[in-house]
Amino acid sequence: MPIVAHTHETITIPAEPDETFTIRKLTYAEREEARLRGTELKVKVLKFLPAAVMRCEECGGMGDHTELCRFQQLCPECGGMGDHEESCGRRRPEIDRIRRFSGYDPDTLVKFGLVGWSYDLNCPLPRCDHLNSATGVDDPACCDGLKLLMDAATVEDIAMAIFDRNVRTLGEGSGSGGSSSGAAKIASPSPENLPEPTSSLPAES
Repeated sequence: MPIVAHTHETITIPAEPDETFTIRKLTYAEREEARLRGTELKVKVLKFLPAAVMRCEECGGMGDHTELCRFQQLCPECGGMGDHEESCGRRRPEIDRIRRFSGYDPDTLVKFGLVGWSYDLNCPLPRCDHLNSATGVDDPACCDGLKLLMDAATVEDIAMAIFDRNVRTLGEGSGSGGSSSGAAKIASPSPENLPEPTSSLPAES
C-alpha cells in the first residue's frame, strides 16, 4: 500500500525558477477535500454571474469559461482559433487538464501537498499554530499560515504540480504515477477464438 509520507518529490516552478519546492502525493481524503472545496467555490461564483455570461454563445457551456471553450481558445500548438481538435492532437488533452484542474481548490492542494521549500523564512503571524498539514507537525518555516501568504502565481504553479501527480488524466489507468499496471484489463478476443456465427432462421425443408 503506497504511503503518502514516503512519496516526496522536489520540483521547480515557472513562477519561482530560483527556488525549489518539496511536494508529496495526497491521501484520498485530502484530494476529495480539495475537489469538494473547488466545487463549493464554483457554485458561489456562478450565483453572482450575470445571466449574460451564464451560457457560452459558442459551445453552449455554462459559466464564463472563455479560456476553456474549445471554440474560443487560441491553440498553443498551431496558433489557430476554433474547434480543430482533430487536426491538433495535443490541444484536447491540455484543455481537459485545465478544465479538470479548475475543479479543485488550489489552496487546499497546496495546504496538504506542499511539504517544504527553499525559502529561508519564519512565520510572522502572531496567532498561527505553525502546523504544516502536509507533514502533520509544527513547522514555522513552512506552515499553513505561510502558505496562504504566497502570491497567486506561485500557488497556482505548485497546485498544478500537485494536481498532476494526484489526479489521473482522462484515458489513464489506475495505479501510481498514472501507470495502468494495476488496472483490470479486458482483452479483445482474437478472430480465431470467436464462435462461428449462427442463424436464427428456421432451416429450409
